[in-house]
Amino acid sequence: MKKGLYFIALALGFGSTAFAQTSVTGVSMTAENKVVIMEEFTGVRCTYCPDGKIVLDGIMTNYPDNFRAISMHPQNSGLTAPYGNDPDLRRTFLDVYYATPYCGSSRFMPSAFVNRRVWANERIQGRGDWAARVAELSTEASPVNVGVLANYDSLTSILSVTVEAYYTSTVSDVNALYVHLSEDNLTVQQQSGATGPYVQDLVFRESMTAQWGDPIATTSQGTLYTATFTFNNSAGDYDMSQCKVIAYIENKTNQELYTGWQSQVGFAPAVGITAAQPELDVNVLPNPFQGSALLSYYLPEMANVSYTVTSLQGQTVAKVELGDQAAGTHNVTLDAANANLAAGIYLLQLRAGENSVVKRVVVN
Repeated sequence: MKKGLYFIALALGFGSTAFAQTSVTGVSMTAENKVVIMEEFTGVRCTYCPDGKIVLDGIMTNYPDNFRAISMHPQNSGLTAPYGNDPDLRRTFLDVYYATPYCGSSRFMPSAFVNRRVWANERIQGRGDWAARVAELSTEASPVNVGVLANYDSLTSILSVTVEAYYTSTVSDVNALYVHLSEDNLTVQQQSGATGPYVQDLVFRESMTAQWGDPIATTSQGTLYTATFTFNNSAGDYDMSQCKVIAYIENKTNQELYTGWQSQVGFAPAVGITAAQPELDVNVLPNPFQGSALLSYYLPEMANVSYTVTSLQGQTVAKVELGDQAAGTHNVTLDAANANLAAGIYLLQLRAGENSVVKRVVVN
């Protein structure tokens, strides 16, 4: 990740019995087949990587509604080092994915994860197998659908992203959300039989979520889960007219991706983003923390307030009733010892009347 770039994320789990199902992104609320996600590993010193791009482009043409991709240039490969003064497309964030044994018994380029499924003990797949893997996965039903909305304000250099996941059936396993920013039309020198400049597309630039995804609090049927992110592009200086945002969901039990979606960054006024922002807001400061932290929250109106802290396995660790409180900003102390919070990652859900907000909390 580049220094000077930041993301702010807020995740909400909306149960169908308590909230109206209002979608901002247009996510489908009927059962659908999987949208296959391909995480391609490619480089600039790779003789056959241009062939991989041809295969990827062909799959995109054949599966316009059931396939999305992102191209990754990990640092831990000699095939990704740039030539001369070319832009450096490498990211150390990607190194843990492009490593054995996670890939399988070997690693090579061009290669890809296809929904991160393991075939014959190998998660990494060669370009000759990509089309067949996509064909197989695209016929499988998905328990969840994903929608993405991304808008960029060129005056403030702020990218606003909303990701929605609607569960058409209940999932008992822990799920995690991945959200990445990619950029198209990057011209570099490429080792290949071709002469002249070479254009790289779908290049991974930044992640808006944690290394292994952000946990999703509620995965029951009828849940509309919403996560919002804000990215400051003033330091990254990416060409947002060439950028896309891709989001996908992983089943943490079998480490496979269910489905996902990808959206071009738009420049229209972010009316949808504004509507998606909840009036109820909560922050934990600092986060991560040791000992105690300040739980600061804003109530748009008077409400009965409480909060619960759960583990990633869904176990309730602490529940605190705060009673009726007036509209405005309130501060309470979250004490790790009193709440029985050992070191780890938790989900804090603040409830105010019929509304709720979930915050990811890390205790060191």
